[in-house]
Amino acid sequence: MLPLCALAVEPPEHVRVRLRRFADLIESLGVIGLFPLAVGVFGIYGQLLDKF
Repeated sequence: MLPLCALAVEPPEHVRVRLRRFADLIESLGVIGLFPLAVGVFGIYGQLLDKF
């Protein structure tokens, strides 16, 4: 029900810009946070420890 309500409401332009910037920030933090997890899944940390 909530997604339908979100589609029915059209916020002003300045609110959409602010929400878009906030969503971009959250996306950037998610990518930065998931990168170490992806590196760990593929065993790269273990390989680096063996090298050094």
